[in-house]
Amino acid sequence: MNEVKKVIVTRDWCRDKIFKQSVEREFNGIEFIVSGNRNEILNEVVDADVAFIGEFDEEILNAGTKLKWIHALVGGAGSYLFPKMVATPIPFTCSKPCYGIAGAEHAISAILMFSHRMHYIIGSETLAQGMGAEPIQRRGNDGRDALLIPNDLKGKAVGIIGMGNIGRALAELASSMGMKVLGTARKTIEKYKGVDKMYLLENIDHLLANSDFVVIAVPLTEKTQGIVDDSMLKHMKNTAYLIDCTGRPNVYNYHAIERAIEEERIAGVCFQPVPPTPEVEMPSVDSAFWKKYNVVVTPCRGNSLEQEQQCLDLFFDNLKAFQAGDSLNGLVDKEVGY
Repeated sequence: MNEVKKVIVTRDWCRDKIFKQSVEREFNGIEFIVSGNRNEILNEVVDADVAFIGEFDEEILNAGTKLKWIHALVGGAGSYLFPKMVATPIPFTCSKPCYGIAGAEHAISAILMFSHRMHYIIGSETLAQGMGAEPIQRRGNDGRDALLIPNDLKGKAVGIIGMGNIGRALAELASSMGMKVLGTARKTIEKYKGVDKMYLLENIDHLLANSDFVVIAVPLTEKTQGIVDDSMLKHMKNTAYLIDCTGRPNVYNYHAIERAIEEERIAGVCFQPVPPTPEVEMPSVDSAFWKKYNVVVTPCRGNSLEQEQQCLDLFFDNLKAFQAGDSLNGLVDKEVGY
């Protein structure tokens, strides 16, 4: 059993009605301090038992000398794992379980987009370039049905790099659609639900060579920095598509992908947008690479309208579990980074 008298919530969005109703209904005996003001956070965290964090750094950790558990409202914990945080024995959880369905559905959307040839823009110059023809102007409701014939997904293979929450959710969705699912993970070759075959990391070239779609669903750690490079891309089929489910530019060697697209060694790529990242080299904003018909950049699809409530529910369920001395969902292995 863990006694909890005070929780510090370091994010203003938690002042909303849903949060207050949950607190009043479930946790009458706990004081919740919700603040986005740094000075107030530093003062209030001093005697807090639990921190539900947005803003967090070493100064806040040093001030929270009585903290028994820390929970981050985000799915990726890397930015919170500064050296002192890694060294502390305080349990650390994040909201990564809430990102599985949204990330998996994004991957399925991208797979359907490519398989149904919906990445072509009817009547556009990019469509003509993709077909080696002169630009075709839109004529009425002519959808170029004879040229853009879809591929059935049933029987196609998806290779999932990273069998975390997104990877496992994707495996089940893809399998239910009749796809063959291949997977690889850092720690184990345990066969997950929906997965037809798991590969050791040293055999990832076999996964790549047998996949029609390759989905990247790894966390950002020192070991995943730049892993999608020439050494990976060279094993993909020239009819296969690469799909990003990380939204983390550091995982990719963009110039290697640019070369693979230019040389037609892969069929296409779907990225999620990322903010400018000085340490990651990319084609310039006005590069022809971004204008190619088979280079698709979507809005960030690792979230959903339902996700905020799911993140709150996860925290409140974990708070009950923590009080009861039970195991916590979304526990972060601070040594490996996720």
